[in-house]
Amino acid sequence: MMHRGYTLIELIIVIGIVGILFTLGYVNFQDYSRQQNLLAAVRGIQTDLKSAQESAIAGNKPGGCNTYLDGYSFTVTSSTNYTISANCTGNTVITTKNVNLPQGITISTPNPNPIFFKALAQGTNIRSGGSATIVVTHSLTGKTRTITIGENGSVQ
Repeated sequence: MMHRGYTLIELIIVIGIVGILFTLGYVNFQDYSRQQNLLAAVRGIQTDLKSAQESAIAGNKPGGCNTYLDGYSFTVTSSTNYTISANCTGNTVITTKNVNLPQGITISTPNPNPIFFKALAQGTNIRSGGSATIVVTHSLTGKTRTITIGENGSVQ
């Protein structure tokens, strides 16, 4: 009489191989997920910078700005937070957006801070021939992405 089936050793080997493959797949998925979180944060910051620039160029005054619009500023307030504000004549500052970055994402403070987009396409407060750099970091992986703002307000 012949018994058909698998031995205990064969089952342990198969389960071990499946476990190793699952572990490798899970680790790679976590790394991919963290990288996507970093890229999403960078895209969000770039979008906010471009929005501030476009609002300044167009001269869009938010409610509460009863004088002339001087421009919009992008200010890094901490390693996990930044704000976008409209600056009106007479030192009136109206915060139009306050962003807390996702957990594990940090942002460096650019020079100058704030980055100021002047109204009606008059440029920025970045020195002539220079640029401002913002480094966005995922603290768990140490991976970084850089955003560069040119003196004319270009965001890359």
